[in-house]
Amino acid sequence: MDKAANEAIQRHPMRFWEYYTKPDLYFIGDYNHYASYLFLILPFVLIVPRHRWITWLLLLSIVAFLLFSSTAWVARFLLTIYPPLTIVSAYTLVELTNRFAGRWATRICFYVVVTCMIIQLTVTIKYIIELHHLQFISGASSRAQFVSQLFYNEPIDFINRNVPPEGGVLSIGGEMCYYMRRPYISDGSWEGTEWRRLLVRNASFESLHADLKNQGISHVLFARWYFELIAKTGWPKPGGSFLLRTARFIDPARIDEFGPNYNSLRNWATFDRYRRDYLELVYTDKNGYEVYRLK
Repeated sequence: MDKAANEAIQRHPMRFWEYYTKPDLYFIGDYNHYASYLFLILPFVLIVPRHRWITWLLLLSIVAFLLFSSTAWVARFLLTIYPPLTIVSAYTLVELTNRFAGRWATRICFYVVVTCMIIQLTVTIKYIIELHHLQFISGASSRAQFVSQLFYNEPIDFINRNVPPEGGVLSIGGEMCYYMRRPYISDGSWEGTEWRRLLVRNASFESLHADLKNQGISHVLFARWYFELIAKTGWPKPGGSFLLRTARFIDPARIDEFGPNYNSLRNWATFDRYRRDYLELVYTDKNGYEVYRLK
């Protein structure tokens, strides 16, 4: 975990230009979510005549950006300001071309918008082709064929075929349980909320094991890379800004002793001990997923 933490990337979400120059830094579960290149026109709003409502729309968007980027670094969280910024950008583009391009204004606006959309369109078309979306929509390929391309399909398919109908699954790190046909508890928080609840409720691993069985859990889905990914992504998690105060939620003495990944370290250590004594490995794959059966 220390090795992964040392590789953590430094992000500065208030540096809006980095969403263009270093977009990969701000992806988390939303790969290739690029900022709109139409927003590059915004600085020109200063040299065109503006209605008061355009000025207020821009100012409110800037305030919203500062608020969002002070609490999270994930690019998709900024989507709420895309509509107002798009309106301001479109207004600026039209006024700018009317002022300097004359009768060519309409054509220039068209070319600028098309150019700004090239990256988004290219990425979208690339995924439509690679994942065979059109074949699935048209019925040329089955649902089973379509989901078989997804990296998390194999463990889910294994669970659907091998876990008894009366069984249940605790998912740790395997958050994509969308079509799992068994009851499950998904530990969707990077703080390991469901696992921590088990630790709080039970004074021993034996008691925790009985607790899981009482809830109908017969198997555990685990991603081997889960805890290392958390450390490598960096604190705070998931996607939280370093400007957030965290001492209120975590014992500062523990952070001083074990580092900011103390919660993840505790979850990893306790789960590793539990799985060695109380779980039996029944499935593993190349993507780092494992399925265990409760002994």
